[in-house]
Amino acid sequence: MRISHIKIVNSARCQDVDADVRKHLVLVGPNDAGKSTILRLLDAALSWSHGRLLGSDLLFGIRDTTDALVVEITVGDLDPRARAAFADEIEVHADDTLSLTIRMESRVSADDPEEIEVSRSFVKVGVQPIRVTQRHLGELRWAYLAASRSPDRELGTARSGTIRSLLDSVDLGDDHSLLLEALAGLNAALADAQSITALRE
Repeated sequence: MRISHIKIVNSARCQDVDADVRKHLVLVGPNDAGKSTILRLLDAALSWSHGRLLGSDLLFGIRDTTDALVVEITVGDLDPRARAAFADEIEVHADDTLSLTIRMESRVSADDPEEIEVSRSFVKVGVQPIRVTQRHLGELRWAYLAASRSPDRELGTARSGTIRSLLDSVDLGDDHSLLLEALAGLNAALADAQSITALRE
């Protein structure tokens, strides 16, 4: 499962974006061009709780306050787990490819200009928008890794560490027993290695 298209409209903090994403997407630009804003908007759409969305100043950055700030993300290459988790939300295309599109809208409240209204839904042609729930967000398994996060947290054994998250998302299948056997062999070799024993001492 990977992001295949990004669309951002009406943000005061970055230019409008309408881009296909192939294997990688590189954001290049000077300071304050909106690179971090784009990443934060993706993170907001794909993982933030509704309460966090309403409490963030990020979504108040609307260029034209008579219209909505829109973030639309299309996800492709859906694996069997994703197909099962999002069976009702998936779009089937004419060429038999599958995609999942999430749309987040933020707009100034008509009742109070100091408040924003936020909605997040799955977009599917010919179907009423389907509200994105916390369960859906969990199934997306999106993780935003800020550059300022500490190496100890990322590489350590903390529950929220990146390495742990990545490993937890992999289905080892038939390789599981092979890898356990290799790990046992490595541990035995380390235990028998005199140089390693000397280093420990």
